[in-house]
Amino acid sequence: MRRRANVASRNPLEERLRALPRTLEPPAEWWPEVAVRLGATPPGAAVPPLPRPAAEWELGAHRLAWIAAPSRAWGVRPALAAALVLALGAAMVVALPRGGPAWHVLAASGAADLAPARLETGPGARVRLAAGRLGEVDVAPGSLVRLLPSRGAERRLALDRGALAVRIAAPPRLFAVETPSATAVDLGCAYTLAVDPRGGSLIHVTVGWVELSGRGSRSVVPFNMSAYTRPGRAPGTPFADRAPDSLKAALFRFEFEGGGTAALRTVLDEARPDDAITLWHLLARTAGTTRAEVYRRLVALAPPAAASGVTEAGVLALDQRQLRAWWDELPGSPGTPSWWERLAARLARWTGSF
Repeated sequence: MRRRANVASRNPLEERLRALPRTLEPPAEWWPEVAVRLGATPPGAAVPPLPRPAAEWELGAHRLAWIAAPSRAWGVRPALAAALVLALGAAMVVALPRGGPAWHVLAASGAADLAPARLETGPGARVRLAAGRLGEVDVAPGSLVRLLPSRGAERRLALDRGALAVRIAAPPRLFAVETPSATAVDLGCAYTLAVDPRGGSLIHVTVGWVELSGRGSRSVVPFNMSAYTRPGRAPGTPFADRAPDSLKAALFRFEFEGGGTAALRTVLDEARPDDAITLWHLLARTAGTTRAEVYRRLVALAPPAAASGVTEAGVLALDQRQLRAWWDELPGSPGTPSWWERLAARLARWTGSF
């Protein structure tokens, strides 16, 4: 009787074991990492996922877009990575081809419509493009990209909707992405760029620098910083990934929602030394006593060296030589005084990028 009871007690467990599937299929997003460890190719050569679906990049004062954590590219400081990218780009000046296909598909997964000068990805689809020999571009699901005419080694495209992840190792200004609200000009870098349904965009730089230009204005966005753009407006001021949320929200209100001096003063109150680049850009976007407030706060956070020749009168008059000298000293700028950052700055100047 006891033996029968034991057998009966095991029956439910045995039944559950028999009901389990013989094989388990891991989620598709696991395959890239698994394949690298196994030395194999993921099924369908799937493009690695971008930070978030394009639909989640909608910009607004009450829903600031997600910003990735600061990058540590290649296991070294981003400034050193940027210097290496620029050095490689300078070395490629004579090696870049003048002919050959401007674009070709390296990998794709899901449903995508690829016409001669147009690429549209469906939900869940990803495509990796080679931009000649300049680098690679990952196109996220739900994106619309147009391939624009290019001259020589130059490569240009337009992102009308969705998101891209860009990795370029080439001389500055050979690669550019046009959006409905600004043009992102590569200065030797890696970044993500997303366009929301209203034509606004968000750029997040992980290596090097990107110049955003539009409506006669520009913003230089260094690594570990981001910037917004809106149609019909000048490119937004760069802000650090780790800046306080209150600073980011106030900056958005000041530039895009008519927040005025109240929003600007919140930016100044919340700013840290790591936000000096944000305040430097705001010097040219303010005037009169408001510009003087920005100047005083920037001096308190990142005072210029006495030997730089930077003066209050010169900065308030937007003297370009003095602004440039101060820029080179700011934390996180290409001129920050450490050897790899100085190398990156010299290479950028030598190649005419800044």
